[in-house]
Amino acid sequence: MNGEYIECPNCGAFNYNLNEPMFNLEFCSHLEWSLDFNNIENEKIKYYAKNFWCDGVSHLPEDTKSLLYHNIENNKQIITKAWIGYGGNEIYEMKIKFGEKAIENYKNNKSLIECIPGNNENPNWIKLFMEDKKIEIQLK
Repeated sequence: MNGEYIECPNCGAFNYNLNEPMFNLEFCSHLEWSLDFNNIENEKIKYYAKNFWCDGVSHLPEDTKSLLYHNIENNKQIITKAWIGYGGNEIYEMKIKFGEKAIENYKNNKSLIECIPGNNENPNWIKLFMEDKKIEIQLK
């Protein structure tokens, strides 16, 4: 079988292929290093979070079935966790929202790394909710 995330046609069991999924450790590492807290949408929070940094993004989402292409296509997001804060050690729920390019890349088994917004490409691609310990990012 050539699909990365497949449901068995006979029993409906979910197969998570750890060999090379598109949402993987390499992507999460790139995402971690790309998080620039100067690109936060909310101006009030931007002041408090400008010295924040990220010390990791989990490559295993809360719901592994969210990695199925039809779930990505329908929900346009994956929810995982990230370690963020002044010391990079507070656990935040991270919602990774998929734009058109990310959905297309996911469908065609192409890297999601190129879907992470670059410097000044999309200045407000990060939404941070400090009180709720949640972060939302928007891929291209």
